Amino acid sequence: LLESRMVDLDLDARLTEGWHGQEGTFRWTAPRFTFVVRTPPEQASELHLRFLVPDVILASHPSLTLTAHVNGYRLPAHTYSTAGEHVYEEKIPPAAAKQETLEITFETSNVTRPAAPDTRELGVFVPFDAWFPLIVSQ
Repeated sequence: LLESRMVDLDLDARLTEGWHGQEGTFRWTAPRFTFVVRTPPEQASELHLRFLVPDVILASHPSLTLTAHVNGYRLPAHTYSTAGEHVYEEKIPPAAAKQETLEITFETSNVTRPAAPDTRELGVFVPFDAWFPLIVSQ
């Protein structure tokens, strides 16, 4: 798994745990993956994560549930039962946004394992094309 630093116009974010290597303009995540975002305290009120649920995930599971935690505060789970691009959108609890650094951890309900010899555990497929896939807004 890799660690890298990405900077968007208004977002200073790092990919920390749970990220696999770049595949074109995408990255697979592990079933648990984390962003660390620097933002002015109490300025973050919503988060949006753009990701894909590939057919390969739904071939072995009827749906995928994604849950997020921001600085330890659990956000509601969302369940996706169709392949394609999705956006996880939720409000950030004010108590979670009091710090300058937000640790945003996502967890998937399913683990997908590709065919041998690939030993990765896969969560979701995240695009890094036109814009950074995570938006933290006011």
